[in-house]
Amino acid sequence: MVGLFIAALMGLVFGSFATMASYRLVMEEPFVGRSQCPNCKTQLKVRSLVPVLSYVAQRGRCANCSEPIALRYPLLELLTCAAFVGIAYANITLYQAICLYIAALLLVILIAVDIEALIIPDTLQLGLMLVGVYYAFLSGRGLLEVMGTAIFSFLLGCLLYYGSKIMIKKEGLGWGDVKFFAVAGLFLNIELLAPFFFISGIIGILTALIWKAYSTEPEFPFGPALAISLYVCTVWPAVTDLIPFMSPQ
Repeated sequence: MVGLFIAALMGLVFGSFATMASYRLVMEEPFVGRSQCPNCKTQLKVRSLVPVLSYVAQRGRCANCSEPIALRYPLLELLTCAAFVGIAYANITLYQAICLYIAALLLVILIAVDIEALIIPDTLQLGLMLVGVYYAFLSGRGLLEVMGTAIFSFLLGCLLYYGSKIMIKKEGLGWGDVKFFAVAGLFLNIELLAPFFFISGIIGILTALIWKAYSTEPEFPFGPALAISLYVCTVWPAVTDLIPFMSPQ
């Protein structure tokens, strides 16, 4: 229980970082500098930076100008918290857990950026690649297997990308999504690729339906589906047993 509590606390703290990092990536602002209210530009004091609690205490409004604070902030903090707790509960080694904590943080940032800007920054992809290589090493996978899985996954992404352009005369995926397939191949063994594609496809369909109902943008972000699917297949691979025709066992 103590471990889960520490993981939850870490998740909230790093979730606060995820809110800042995702916002500045979208706005193309430098990472240095204190956080400030996007409306009145007042630098936030410590009491306004406590994850979730500050939002609740201030009733979702800026302490200086009283403008509403976007719900994205507590939601991303809670999402990171949940992701960290899930990792702490998984049966993995300490070093594997550290890798997955970093990966989860990057995935949360990726989800926010893709929803808000419809892009998956290469900086996040590169960070995930580095973590993925080290995670594969800790998992005892050979270099040839890891590179082969990543290349195979990337080629499948290319097939989907160009296939959609030929079949439906438009891009069914973004190029950032295709590159993410290679990232997934670093974390997952070959048997888990089918569940990864299946789960991301199901979540992607749900995302598209929600996006169509609430947004006027013709394109929808597929990154969140990929990020959630990668998290599930990496941290909780046993969940894939619920897909009998794709079970890796």
